[in-house]
Amino acid sequence: MVKKLFLISAMVILTAGVVVLGVMYFSTKANLADTQIALEGKTSELNSMKVELASAQGELAETTGELTGITGDLADTKTQLDDKTRTLTATEAELNKTNNRLDEVKTELTAEKQENTTLLASNTKLTTDLNASNSEVTTLTQSIALYQETFGEVFAGVEPNYILDDTQPPAWNDPGPFNASIRFYELVNHPEAVNPTYAQVTAFVRADVTDSYRYVANYYMCGNFAETVHNHAEAAGIRTAVVFIQFEHGMGHAINAFLTTDRGLVYIDSTGSEVNLGANLDRIVQKMRINQDYLPTFLFPSVYSIIYDLNNPIETLEVYW
Repeated sequence: MVKKLFLISAMVILTAGVVVLGVMYFSTKANLADTQIALEGKTSELNSMKVELASAQGELAETTGELTGITGDLADTKTQLDDKTRTLTATEAELNKTNNRLDEVKTELTAEKQENTTLLASNTKLTTDLNASNSEVTTLTQSIALYQETFGEVFAGVEPNYILDDTQPPAWNDPGPFNASIRFYELVNHPEAVNPTYAQVTAFVRADVTDSYRYVANYYMCGNFAETVHNHAEAAGIRTAVVFIQFEHGMGHAINAFLTTDRGLVYIDSTGSEVNLGANLDRIVQKMRINQDYLPTFLFPSVYSIIYDLNNPIETLEVYW
């Protein structure tokens, strides 16, 4: 009976063990399946990671190649920069040398400028002296030209050395009295006056009224007439001279001269009259030479006549321009 119970107990225990083992088997198998599934997931993830790693390695290799190229470019750039640095260093040295040379040139130019200033001052003085010499040469040249046209003494820019008892020119109808004052001649030259043509001379003389003034002995005489004509002509831009004539005998005389551009030297006598007031008395001297008689003729038609002494030749002539 005990044996039977033992067997039954053993069978029960064995059955329970088998059941437990079955449960454990099926549970382990289920866990193993789950583990297999998880392992397959991990394997898939690992494979994916391997692919990504391979891709990353490819990219890394590509990047490494690019970095290698960049490193080479950087090396070339560094070499170029080194060359540029050496060039700039050499250029800086040359620039410093040039600046030093410029300082030397500046010093030289300053010295030359001072020397030029001294030379300029000297040249200014030389120019002034040259202008004075040219002016003197011009005056001498004019005097030579006048000498070629005139017989006698010629003066340029010089006042006559005669003293006159003089008043302002009296009107032709003014009966006087005249208030005389002693003065020198005053010939007023116009700086822009030029030598006229013969037609310009005759036109001026015809329009000028000096010859209509009253001749007043010891007050307003031939020298005054010549002075007045001279100043009127110069004011009109016509270059003219006063000519003083000394005869071998008796009193002298004064007239005017014009150096015309077409007929040479022309002598005009515009001395008025004591009685023929307002008359046109202008005369022209066709030929006037030392040791010859003074023989003027009326420049324009006139009803008057003037008598001059014959056999009283001209002894000297003085021409004042």
